[in-house]
This record gives sequence, C-alpha cells and structure tokens, in this order.
Amino acid sequence: MIHDLAIVGGGPAGLALAIEAATDGLDVVVLEKRAFPCDKACGEGLLPGALRALERLGVRARMPETDLAPLRAVRWCSASGVTA
Repeated sequence: MIHDLAIVGGGPAGLALAIEAATDGLDVVVLEKRAFPCDKACGEGLLPGALRALERLGVRARMPETDLAPLRAVRWCSASGVTA
C-alpha cells in the first residue's frame, strides 16, 4: 500500500498534521502503536491556542461537551519538588 504521507504517532501534533495533509488532498496514514481510542497525556489539557487550532481543523465541533472542562489553574511540579 502506498501513501503520500506516513505519520508516526497519533498524538495531537501527528493527528493535526494528518488532518491538514488530508485536507490538502494527500493520502495519509497515521501509525500508532496503541489501539484507538487511547489515552495520551500530551492531550490532557489544551491551552487557548491549541483549542483555536482544533476549531480551525474542524475537530472542536466533533468533541462532546461532556469531554470538555475549562482549566482553572495549572501547576508544574519537578521531580525535586519545586512547583510553579
């Protein structure tokens, strides 16, 4: 099977690239080692720019409202215990 583009990794960046490429008419395959749907920590929380990107890609309209919740705060914790 021949494709125009093969994307390794079905996380947010890989899927966004796949959508853009398919929208441009390319035959795209996304290679992900886990079966979908799978939990991807890289997509657990989206900042406003990422949400706008999902809207532009047409993905936001397909997301059930029950899967969405606004972020009220963010806290980063390092392995040494430092937080921000």
